[in-house]
Amino acid sequence: MAISREKKEAMVAEYKDLVSKSQAIIIAQYGGMDMKQLDKVRTEVRNPQGEFPVTENPLLLRGLKDAGQEVAEKWL
Repeated sequence: MAISREKKEAMVAEYKDLVSKSQAIIIAQYGGMDMKQLDKVRTEVRNPQGEFPVTENPLLLRGLKDAGQEVAEKWL
């Protein structure tokens, strides 16, 4: 099911806000992990009040640019 334009714009705004208030951003590829391993990583990130969002890469790129940050597309 396709995501509506309004939903995409809301996601970009959310990513921009998240990036703007972040002290650091870590981009990770977690493929190959089972749910137990992924839940452990999420718990460890959240313990120091971090966030572990799963993002739509093209929308994240727009959010980063809107927040004045750049990241190489090959990282996503």
